[in-house]
Amino acid sequence: MSMDKLKRNIMNDKKLVHNFKSYIGLDDNNFQVNRELDKPIEEIKPKLLAGELVIGVAHNVLLYAPVSEKPYGRIGSLFVTNYKLSFITDDPTIGGCRQQSLILGLHDVTLSMIASVFELSGLDEESGGKWRRRHLRPSHPLPKKVQALQIICKNMRVLAFGFKMSASGKGRTIAASLLHHAFPKRHFLLFAYEYKEPYYSTVGDVNMFQRHNDWKREMDRTNCQNWRISRANGTAEGFYQGAGESLVVPASVLDFQLSEAAGHFRKGRVPIWVWSTPGGACLVRSGELFNTGNSGNTGTPSHVPESVLLEAIRKTHPAKSASKVLPLSIPSLRSAFKKLTNLCTPNTMTDFWELDGQFYSAMENTRWLKYVSECLSVAEQAAGYLSDNITVVLQEGDGMDYCAVVSSLIQLLLDSHSRTIKGFQSLIQKEWIALGHPFSDRLGHVSLDDSDISDGDREASPVFLLFLDCCWQIQKQFPLSFEFTESYLTTLWDSAHNQLFDTFLFNSPRERDLAASKCLTFRSVWDWKEQFIEEDIQYFYNPLYSPPTQHTHPPKSIIPPSAIRLPGLASPQKSAISEHLWLSPSPNRLLPKTSVPYLDIWQQCYFRWLPLLHLPGSGDIQFLLYHIKITREVKILQEKLATKDINRRSNGAKDEDSNIALDCPSLNTVGAFFPFVGNTTGAGDSHALLTTSLLEPHQQLDSQSILNAPD
Repeated sequence: MSMDKLKRNIMNDKKLVHNFKSYIGLDDNNFQVNRELDKPIEEIKPKLLAGELVIGVAHNVLLYAPVSEKPYGRIGSLFVTNYKLSFITDDPTIGGCRQQSLILGLHDVTLSMIASVFELSGLDEESGGKWRRRHLRPSHPLPKKVQALQIICKNMRVLAFGFKMSASGKGRTIAASLLHHAFPKRHFLLFAYEYKEPYYSTVGDVNMFQRHNDWKREMDRTNCQNWRISRANGTAEGFYQGAGESLVVPASVLDFQLSEAAGHFRKGRVPIWVWSTPGGACLVRSGELFNTGNSGNTGTPSHVPESVLLEAIRKTHPAKSASKVLPLSIPSLRSAFKKLTNLCTPNTMTDFWELDGQFYSAMENTRWLKYVSECLSVAEQAAGYLSDNITVVLQEGDGMDYCAVVSSLIQLLLDSHSRTIKGFQSLIQKEWIALGHPFSDRLGHVSLDDSDISDGDREASPVFLLFLDCCWQIQKQFPLSFEFTESYLTTLWDSAHNQLFDTFLFNSPRERDLAASKCLTFRSVWDWKEQFIEEDIQYFYNPLYSPPTQHTHPPKSIIPPSAIRLPGLASPQKSAISEHLWLSPSPNRLLPKTSVPYLDIWQQCYFRWLPLLHLPGSGDIQFLLYHIKITREVKILQEKLATKDINRRSNGAKDEDSNIALDCPSLNTVGAFFPFVGNTTGAGDSHALLTTSLLEPHQQLDSQSILNAPD
């Protein structure tokens, strides 16, 4: 099935054919299988892509509500394919609404998105009405009977399914299928290699940094002087591991000198250029030198090649001034993310309230915001040096992780082009794709056997999420300076785990070239129309975005936040403008607050799957929706003025523009996490959960509660 045909099918037939019976009002022990429905249920099939095959299936499966041990009261069919986990039920509104994906259904998750699979058992009085969880691993034997499964996703989503009403052995079948296909041992086992649908790119002006001319274009854009493009890394003697064939190096350094020096740097990552300031200072990335005094068989002290290269970098500066070397390191990021995931994925409502009572101390204990703060602080420090026309060299381990984070953040702070959608996508292509961030390892596309390595040695680590969180922190402080929204950033994190798209699929450009020899069809994640309809894509664009030169200084008066009241909202909301949201006198530089007290928790990304927080009429999304509506009304008025048609009315007919924002939902009908979750149905579910809490109201909301956090 072609992608265009798939789009038409989804747009013209958004509701599945329903052959299920409702069991609303019955508890888990009162479910009865309707044998009359056996035949039509067996005919239910998921929508499959070209090359997608059903591996395991179970009918009469219960879908459990998030943060609950009670089912929704509906049954459905659960499928495991070689691409996704898919649950099909008769009520498409169950679980709230989210983006209308052209590829995935409401209760579908890609196999690459799955982080952990747990067996749930013992839901009875002896266990206190709570599930007992057992972590299922590919290398361990499965239990003979699986009563229920819990799926923890890499984007904090939790799905739980019960097999009490299914045929005998179906729970074990689903578990075995998941463990085998969601944690492949080889890269070519990913579904991307099976998906043969033709692809015609409509990406446009994104610089992909795949060819010599792509780097030349970036050098011209930033007026880079005294550097040259070397293609030595594309030969059989390539030395810079993980990167493509083109590297920008000092013009005075010859290729053989680079090759010789590479033996002293980890992964051969010698200092290379990535960006220039108008004054001639450069941003440079480098791996660390080996700890030993000698490297290989050269017998040359390792500091000598570094000194030679740093001297060559110094000479590229118009004033021949010395460079500033900034070492980078963040320990235990994986451990911090694991703690953050545990905080954001409570199993039951009781667990939620227990965590909520100590939320801020628990959040501090994860150290996640501390790492965000450290990255922002180093980026701000480096941006200061570059603003003073001092070349900066970022130096880190293998040069593939935090170099990418900090280098990208520096350019966001200094280069307004990077704050546009096309510019941001080009930035990721340069710093993360072309220079070889190991996405396959860090995102866990391919799994290693748990018995082979210790937890501390794992390659999987959410470095890219750390970067996106840092971007969101800056974006929140400077809401007028970014063309893209937080919904765009959240969607980008989700899409990084969609293996249909090659952008975040490989560890290096060389791996991508090897996949091409296996006839893999490359699809860029930046082609958003492949995944979403226009109505969802509109939420990627900030209606308040304006070029930096238009708001470089604070206005003469700032409206107090308490005075801001948007139509349709019950209470005053915090203004999107505050005293530190304005640009520095330099039209391109942003000056963010970087210490932890000034940072926020990225609730849309981390908490959108918790129904307890789907409060209607709340969240920053209210400002986005309101300004989208106002912007459209202004545009239509401008068009009418231009055509002198402002007073035109049909005789006695309703103004055709009176419902200008029909595709922009009413503010009081959406929750804090729209467009992912948050219509009136989701809000209703959250209120139901809130009122059934076992704790007293004064116990529920205290100084530690996330529900007390300002919008």
